Amino acid sequence: MKEYLSIFKINNTQSVNPQIRLILLNFFVFFLPFERFYSTFLIFPIVLLVILDFKRLAFKRLKWKLMIFQTVWILSLLGYFFATNKSTASFLIEKQLMIFIFPLLLPIAFDINSKNLKSLMISLILGSFTALLILFSYTLSSFINSSDFVFSNHLNHYFSSPISIHPTYLSIYICFAIACLLIWGKNIRDFHKYLTAILLLVVFLLVGIIFLSSRNITIITFILIAILTYPLFKKKISYLISLLCCGVIMLTFVLSNNFLKERFGLNLISEVNLSKSRELLELRSERWKVAFELVKESPLIGYGTGDEEVKLKEKYLEHKMFISYIEGFNAHNQFLSILIKHGIIGLIIFILAFAYYVKIGVKSRNKEYLLFLSILFFAFTTENILDSNKGIFFFAFFNTVFGYYSLSLNDLKAKNRPIIWLSIHQIIGLKSKKRKL
Repeated sequence: MKEYLSIFKINNTQSVNPQIRLILLNFFVFFLPFERFYSTFLIFPIVLLVILDFKRLAFKRLKWKLMIFQTVWILSLLGYFFATNKSTASFLIEKQLMIFIFPLLLPIAFDINSKNLKSLMISLILGSFTALLILFSYTLSSFINSSDFVFSNHLNHYFSSPISIHPTYLSIYICFAIACLLIWGKNIRDFHKYLTAILLLVVFLLVGIIFLSSRNITIITFILIAILTYPLFKKKISYLISLLCCGVIMLTFVLSNNFLKERFGLNLISEVNLSKSRELLELRSERWKVAFELVKESPLIGYGTGDEEVKLKEKYLEHKMFISYIEGFNAHNQFLSILIKHGIIGLIIFILAFAYYVKIGVKSRNKEYLLFLSILFFAFTTENILDSNKGIFFFAFFNTVFGYYSLSLNDLKAKNRPIIWLSIHQIIGLKSKKRKL
């Protein structure tokens, strides 16, 4: 923790501007779990400080490979030219602008190394913890002051509303924070000394996940916990017993509450059951059916950026899905959204880009990056993550910093490979000479 706090101390022996930029970037990450105003506001001074330090910036850090992290924005820009609704397309392109800017800005704004990346992740953990602390305080205050307190009225959207954030996005941040805590746990020098504190923090964040009740993120969180806690146990029987006990506790908690029981039970099955006939409530699976109908009508290039909701509303009206029509729901699936906007060609480009992110993460053995991509993949299945400011900021920022760091590690390995090969070749040569002698 001392190493983390040292980032916020200005060292006079070094240039002040880069230190301030790193501090502001940590604040940017810390405020991600809050209302979008704070993170958006912090971007302006960061950009201003970069401009003021223009002559001393390390532009050599910019690589042509960084363009791969701008893929989503480039797709949106191309989709603008054959979109019908140009104003909506322009708005989305502007909203996604950070996907284009961050790969150009962040590598020169600060030194992307393991120490600074860890500080950014600690900022996200602290931000997630603080956000949940505030939300639990609201819930506790309501419990104390209300005579007719209903627990179900303080879950999901109702729980996250005091800080004006969608429960899915806050769940994504918390899930990633939990994953990083469990990865780092085993690497801490005095692991057993801090084990209790780490586990208590994980449990606190996990309770927050339950209160937020974002189904797919809750599921991936429990899967990641089951996988990442395995190396922390010396005796595997202890791991199995602990996992079983946690599972029983969580299952009992869910079954004891009607809202949670329905949300993670019958409603979850109905949402993903594409063969189920439509009931009074318009399920997400029904909107997916409508989206697929649109894709069939324009499969190759889609309808263009900005036309997704307009086209879907036409279909909602046709199928008498009046709730979805009035609310103007999008596809609630990032892959379907890209299919509607950019067709099969756009989806292939997107999947290839995502596969490249996974490839460089695997090659560099960057566990944090791979976990980040895994959580995003799950989130993509039920939300248009890249159409919302909170999703855009999270994706654009961490995909750039983790991706850049992974590329740097891979480049370093590639540079060292010829040296290793030369030394092996020399050893073989020396052995052959000795044999001749």
